[in-house]
This record gives sequence, structure tokens and C-alpha cells, in this order.
Amino acid sequence: MVTKQDIHKILQRIKYLPNSPMNERNTGEIVDMFFVILKDLSFDLLDKAALFYLGQEKPFFPMPGMIRAKALKLQMLALRIPTPAEAWGIVLHRETRQPGMICETSRTLHEEAGRRIGGEYFQKIQEINQHEEQCQMCKRTTFESTYAHPMVARTVRLLGGLDAILSDNPVADRARFIQAYQEVLEREQSVVGMVPEVREFVQENSERLLEVRRAAFETGERDEINKQYKQLAERLEK
Repeated sequence: MVTKQDIHKILQRIKYLPNSPMNERNTGEIVDMFFVILKDLSFDLLDKAALFYLGQEKPFFPMPGMIRAKALKLQMLALRIPTPAEAWGIVLHRETRQPGMICETSRTLHEEAGRRIGGEYFQKIQEINQHEEQCQMCKRTTFESTYAHPMVARTVRLLGGLDAILSDNPVADRARFIQAYQEVLEREQSVVGMVPEVREFVQENSERLLEVRRAAFETGERDEINKQYKQLAERLEK
């Protein structure tokens, strides 16, 4: 994991960007701020993320979350996460037939069965079935769809499978899948990109937070909050 000394090195790359607040008096405080947000990542990843950020058009001095976002982007690129359009292409060109395989013993039994007739043939077929059920190497041909990336498979599963996705309207199918895939991808990115302390808080308090929101719906708090936002918006428009 990164150290404060590593953070200091990374800040040296960006300290002369426009709007930089760094000076001789506050460098330590800025290092501490960046360290809190980035301490769970490696130096190599953060160093390349800083270069990634510097390579964009007209960069300004970033908040640490911006460098973290660039680091997450690099990780996603390394994992070859398909774009929504690519994911839809994977669905359309999925592999449905999964070829099986047999061991030498099974191959011999098949050859022997080919030389048998009548009851001896069916007896040999029974031997083949018994062997392949117990053999760790033999695998029968199946017709289950597989996808080139697990994120695509997860989206298909969440939507209820191919039967729920594919219809006689391919344009609507594509739009619905891409929207769902984007939501799954954004959720995955938000979870992966969380600062460790935030992720731990959510995991440890998920039940309590859910209960708070449930209570808000039951007591009408949500309606009251929406009413207050609406009144505020109306005053701002005047």
C-alpha cells in the first residue's frame, strides 16, 4: 500500500497545476488529506493515475477523489470491462454449445459399443453412462449460453435470463439491456471505488441504514422532504 512519502512524490507531479494550494507551510496537511483517501492503493497505480490525469486537456489541481477515480478507471481498463455496446455484442454472439470431452476409457467403451449389436450394445451403453457419471474428466456436451465477460453474464442473470431479454423487438431489447448494464457497471464502480472506511461503514450498518429509510417512508418523512425541496426551488426561481 502507499505511504505518505509516496503521496508526497505523487504530489510533486501535480503541485504546479493551476489552482494548486500547495506551499511550504501546508504540504504536510495536503499529504495527510490525500493519504486518507488513497492509502489502500499501490504507489504504481496512483503514480500512473496521476500521469493519466495530467494527460487530459487543461487539468487543474485535483482533489484526491479525482486521482482515485483515475486509478479506478485504469483498473477497469486492465480488467477489460466491456463497454455497454460491446456487452450487447457479447450477448448477441454468445457461445451456446459447450462441447464435451471424454477420457481414454470412455473412448474405448464407445469403440466397443460400436462393435456390439442387440442386448450387448445396450449393455455397453449402460457401462458408458455409469463411467461418465463417475469420471472426473468426462463431460457431456451442453447447450448453456456462456459470455466472454462475467459482468455481461451478471447483467443477463439480473434481467431474468435470455428469455426475458430477447424478444421480437431488437431495438427495445438493446436499449433495455444497455441501460441495465450501465446501472450494474456504475454500482460495481461505486462499490470498488469506495474509500475502505466508507465501505466498512456501509457493510457494518447496512441493516440500520435500511431501517432508517424504511421508517422514513412509513412516517411520511419522504413526502415532507420533497415538499421542502419544492418550496426551496420555488423561492430560488423568484
